[in-house]
Amino acid sequence: MKRKVNLLAGIYIFLVYLALATERQGIYNVQYMSKYYIGIIICLILSVCLLIKRSNIIVINKKQLYVAKIMFLPTLFAFIYTLFVNALKPVPYNGFLMRSFGLVAYCLLAVIQAYIIYSYFKENALKYTFIAVTLSYLTSIIVAFREGGISQFVNMITNSSYNGSVLEMHEVAPIVSIFVFYYIYLVYFKKINRRKGILNLIICLVIILLSMKRIVILTCAIVIFLFFILCKKNKNLLKWMALFSILIITVGYIYIYIIKSGYFYAFLERYNINAMARSELWQGISEQYDFSIFYSGRGLGFVSIWMDNNWQYLNINGLTQSTGLHNDLLKFYIDLGFFGNLLFLFNLLYMNAKRISKKISINASLLYFTLISLQILTWFTDVVSLYHNFQWIFYLIVFSLLSQLKEK
Repeated sequence: MKRKVNLLAGIYIFLVYLALATERQGIYNVQYMSKYYIGIIICLILSVCLLIKRSNIIVINKKQLYVAKIMFLPTLFAFIYTLFVNALKPVPYNGFLMRSFGLVAYCLLAVIQAYIIYSYFKENALKYTFIAVTLSYLTSIIVAFREGGISQFVNMITNSSYNGSVLEMHEVAPIVSIFVFYYIYLVYFKKINRRKGILNLIICLVIILLSMKRIVILTCAIVIFLFFILCKKNKNLLKWMALFSILIITVGYIYIYIIKSGYFYAFLERYNINAMARSELWQGISEQYDFSIFYSGRGLGFVSIWMDNNWQYLNINGLTQSTGLHNDLLKFYIDLGFFGNLLFLFNLLYMNAKRISKKISINASLLYFTLISLQILTWFTDVVSLYHNFQWIFYLIVFSLLSQLKEK
């Protein structure tokens, strides 16, 4: 039996390794849908193994199922809102509603994938997943060294305008940011596996630095500081989470305003800050939305399909294909509108935390709130909502941490 478990773990690690692979690594012909197909394969294999292991009966963990449901519902409601908005003001691109529905389906797949993986591997799920993440980035290190020796490593650390390296794994760096919180929580709060946890933290920091995602370190620092503050607020913890939810959303809306108004670009120009083409992308789409309480949004997936149809007209140096907006906060605002996005964010942050507090425990609520805050702060400068591997690993970490806590 032990050999079967180890073999299945090896297969799982290999499949996640393939799902994380990039075209630059040259492992295989990576396509956009590859990670989704691999996710489905993982779900099918582990579902069959669960049926065999439990005599054709899959036991449903009600706590995990509830958390899965409340994490998925905001996206579903965003799609329902999209149907309403599109009926009033149709988006002039073929296949828009299918694109919107596809985003809902991808979100559902990420939740199901995380649920099945944790249901089978339990506490080993994150260990095996982190091994796959580490091996994936190790492959990039090997390829980078073979391509250009040590120079690529020096440039990635010292040259903020350097890009195009295999080391720049856009999906892996945000993934390890949530592992940073996970291992800090295990080492300093649970006080288990300290030596191994610190080693994994070092691996995470190396990946973040070499991936040219230094902003991720700042995001992690803010969230860990937030977690320390909330840990000391034993009384009225939900009120403090409501306060921080309002603060995060307010800062987010101020950020969107200064982008729309042009102040952000003036700031970048004055201090000669390289935004890596992000500012050009945000300027390019600026005519598609207003910063106003009367702005109702264009519907979930509008930014994605607009980029597909307009990227070639943006005249951005080095942009050779459709890309994300590199600002999920702005993306959801454009998609859902002023109040739609406001409700979406407040639901993800405070309302879900409150639901978990009532259904599971206040400690579970705190862990969820910290993780979702980390994700939303990452949205300020990245496009992780479109990264399938980030999404299912995020959900997996939520399931894992919440399952370690006792119910009320």
